[in-house]
Order: sequence, then structure tokens, then C-alpha cells
Amino acid sequence: MASLASRQDELLRAVDARWLPLFDLDALATALAAIDAAGDAARTAPVPELIFEAFRYGAPADCGAVIVAQEPYSNAGDAQGLCFSVPAGTRPPQSLARVFRCLERAKLRTGRVDPETKAAIKESGDLRCWAVQGVLMLNATLTTRVGCRRQHAAAWAPFVREFVRRFCAERAAAVANVPFLLWGGIAREFAPVVVEHGHWCLEWSQPSTLADSKLSPSEQFIACPHFAQVNATRVAAGRRAIVWDNRSPAIAFSDGSCPRNGAPDARASFAAIITGGHFGACIVRGEVQPFTYEFVDDDNPERGVQATGTPAMPTNNRGELLGIIYCLLAALLGRAAGRFELISDSKISVQTLLEWLPGRRRKGTAHQLKNYDLVVLAERLLAQVRAATGAVALTHTRSHQREPAASASARERFVWRGNDLADKHAEAALANDDTEFVVEVINAPVACQALTA
Repeated sequence: MASLASRQDELLRAVDARWLPLFDLDALATALAAIDAAGDAARTAPVPELIFEAFRYGAPADCGAVIVAQEPYSNAGDAQGLCFSVPAGTRPPQSLARVFRCLERAKLRTGRVDPETKAAIKESGDLRCWAVQGVLMLNATLTTRVGCRRQHAAAWAPFVREFVRRFCAERAAAVANVPFLLWGGIAREFAPVVVEHGHWCLEWSQPSTLADSKLSPSEQFIACPHFAQVNATRVAAGRRAIVWDNRSPAIAFSDGSCPRNGAPDARASFAAIITGGHFGACIVRGEVQPFTYEFVDDDNPERGVQATGTPAMPTNNRGELLGIIYCLLAALLGRAAGRFELISDSKISVQTLLEWLPGRRRKGTAHQLKNYDLVVLAERLLAQVRAATGAVALTHTRSHQREPAASASARERFVWRGNDLADKHAEAALANDDTEFVVEVINAPVACQALTA
């Protein structure tokens, strides 16, 4: 395997470029060279491609809180490049389990049963939904050797110290009082530079069995008030509270419009809305291009879709399918990890994805389906959202219904409002000549703004 030092430019390409001025590249080169010299280039935790994962989600200006922890998990495959986070499907380590118990005690995360459905909730240690809300999740040491602790601490210390200093200075020039949650003795070493630049320093013990064994119940991590304190300050400042529950449910609505459906000069549009959980409200709308579509990057579908040069007449169904596609893209970019429901008033689209496509695949005739290019894009995205959340519902609702009476159920009124809003945005996309697409983001995760890229 190539040395880490020789891969420095390659590894930095994963970083949002707006973070790079805060990186001391000389200190970084020295750190990578030290890891190479120790013979650890092929056995880092996290893997090299995830070393800078914390810097992929938005820009420094988007950062609303910083969590500093000690070092990555050393077990192979556990470290995700975000402190405390592990990939979906990996059992949460003891430290993360303590974080979850703290959140549950503070009523900021649901327990093991969904309060709405009373069904068991799939456990997940994937905390990327914190990152997309502007939480920088930083380890004081960015890597260690697989199976060993504290192996690269000395190598990373100059780079991380300088990064924190530069970040504090830049944010102090723009807005003071970025909260730093410093957990454990190593993290608390950053307190002087945080305080020096006028930021908010919150210190607590490390969420570990060893640390808790030495403390009174009121000092153990389960009693840590930081999550609630950060949210109280944000709300007081008129900002949206961070949703710390990484399994919170989300719901999406999609719609399409084509007033002259079937006519040679027809124009079609789509709309996608995703809301609930940590999403706030993200609305995407645009005009259907008169071409087939493909993924921008077939190996990374979440990078979005683009029109090809192959002509395809815009129709209502193509608008409906593009609305579904953008709902699924928003779910992926926003790192939905809890129960996810997508509601569409296109019965043909829902049936195609749930019934007709699987049946046609068995017969070998799937390629004969209308709008096959969009169907296969939606199919692949749907599979990825299912893998991330474990609980996906694709639901049909009737279109153009009257507003439900006040006596109707809350669910019925909510679905009507969501579907009506999606319909209005699909129509507005044509009325406003949104020849590509526009995005309205209302308290939405930072990562969803990548839909505009």
C-alpha cells in the first residue's frame, strides 16, 4: 500500500475545501510521515479514506458546536472518522452506549421502543446526523493503530492543536461563543485556547467505565448536562435545537406536474419535501429536463443525478419519479437513520417500485418499463435508504383531495398538508421557470444543501 504521506493530496480531496485554510499542511505532512515510519500506513483506525471525515459536512461557518474526544476506536471497522460514531450495523461500544444513556435520561433520545408504533427501534451508532446539523466531531488524535490505543497521539498533537487554534480564531472573528464539549482529560487540554478566543468551554469526564468508576453518580457521564445546555442556548438565540436522537423518524412528500401531459410541447416539473427528525424542512423543486437521467457518479449515488444527452419527453410520471428520487437523495445526504416514510400521490410510481419492477426483474423484462432510466435510479437509492434506516415505507395517497375536516385524525391532516405543499411547489417550478432546479432550505441539515451543487 502507498504511504500516507504520498497520499496526502488524495486524502484531502474528501475535505470540504473551506476547512483547508485551517489545516497546517506542514504539520499534517509530519504526522503522516510519522505514521508511515511506524509501519502503520496499512493499519490505521479509521482507514485512511475516513481520517478527515469530520470535515466533509459543511464549512467552518456552519459549525454550531464542537465535541472533542480522545481518539478513534481501535477495533477494525469501528472508527468512522467522527468521534464516538460507528457505522450502521456495528454494535455501539461502551463509551457510545453511555452517551446514549445520558441522552435518554435527559429525554433527548427515545429508548428502545418507538413511542408512536410501540415497536422496537433498531439500534444504531451512526452519528453522522449530528455532523450534518453542524456538530464538528473531533478526536484529539485522528488515528491509531488497529487493535492498539494511543499509538499515534504524539504524531497528531501538533496538527490538531494548531487546527483548534485557527478554528477558534476564525470563529471568534465571526461569532463568539461556539460551544466546545470537552470530554476527558486529553480533551480538556484544549480549554485554554477555547477560552482565550471567547468561546464557550463545557468540560466533563470521559464516557467510559473506568472514568465513571472513580466518580460520584452526579459526576458520571450519564449526568452530563451539555446536550441540553447547548440546545437551551441555541433556542434562546433564535436557532433550532440540535436533534441528538440519531434514530429520529423523518417523512417525505413528492409530487410531479405536467399540465399538457402527452403534448409535443409539454413541460413537466417535480417537488420533494423532507421533514421531521433533524431535517427541519428541506424543499427541492425543479423542471424535468427533456432527456434521460443518470447518476453523477455511479459509484456514489448520493452525489445526485444529471440529465444525459439522450432525448426523453417530459411527462407527469417522469416528474413524479424525479420527486421520489430527490426525496431519497435528501434522506441519504441528511443521514436519515431512523424510521423513514416517503408519501407520493403517484400510484403508478409506488406500484412500479414495490410490485412491477421486482416482478419484471424475475421475468427479465424490467427494461421494458416506461421511464426505466428513472425507475432504476429510484430503485438503487431506495435500497440505500433501506440499508441506512432499516425501516422504510413507500406510501400512496390520493391526489387533489379536499382539506380534511377538523375532526379528521392528525395523521390524515398532516398527510394532506404535506401532499398539498408538494403539489404547489411542483406547480411553482413551472410558473417560475425553474429550468434546472431550486432548493429552499428551512432549518435543514447542512449536507442537504449539496443538492444545489
